[in-house]
Amino acid sequence: MNEPAKGKTSPSTQLYVILGEPQPFIYTKASTPRYHMLLRKAKMTYTNQLWEQHDDKEIYSGPLKIDVTFYIATVPSVLRETHHHVYRPSLNDLQKYLEKVIEGILILDHCIITSITSKKVYDKDNPRTEFTITEL
Repeated sequence: MNEPAKGKTSPSTQLYVILGEPQPFIYTKASTPRYHMLLRKAKMTYTNQLWEQHDDKEIYSGPLKIDVTFYIATVPSVLRETHHHVYRPSLNDLQKYLEKVIEGILILDHCIITSITSKKVYDKDNPRTEFTITEL
């Protein structure tokens, strides 16, 4: 019996899909104009996809949980033999980039993310990023 307590509503969850090869966050010692240009371009590319899926809801501003799967098209030849997901891009860099892209589009600030679960999977035929946002 997992009923919500009186006066409390159950958390809402929304699935989002970003089509295309997942991109990693690029760490630099200095903030370069080229990197900011690439990030702005990605935001413009993904904005329409995300807004259509967001259904005119308000931007998330409270605590959130995010579950994400990165489907990567580039499969290293070594993977065919080992089946381990230990190749670039790193999961941390993919998560960071997703946080930067959805900030200001779906979420007010990436600081409101209280929990994030992520994994990367290789899918050469359909690269994408699938994630759910759950309001806590």
